[in-house]
Amino acid sequence: QKYLWAEMTHLREGEVWLSVGLSAAVLAVLAALYWDLFAMTFDEEYAAVSGIRTEAINTLLALLTAVTVVLSIKVVGVMLFLAVAGDLWSGRLLQPLFPQL
Repeated sequence: QKYLWAEMTHLREGEVWLSVGLSAAVLAVLAALYWDLFAMTFDEEYAAVSGIRTEAINTLLALLTAVTVVLSIKVVGVMLFLAVAGDLWSGRLLQPLFPQL
């Protein structure tokens, strides 16, 4: 629950830099393997015959997906918290102006 609602006081500077670094690493790996991923997307057999190590790239892609999901949990939690807080704040602010709401 702490991660889903992302208590913003628990977000430390080190965690932010770790997230930035891991995000950069994920993007760098995706950029480096772009053409291999492109070939595998359209025809995995052709990619394997062409010499692309499809099993290794599939495993790496699953690992990168897991890292991305873990990195995004706190970000989604912060956005969820801000959306709920904003909704409560705007509702209370506009309620006296528009009683029929």
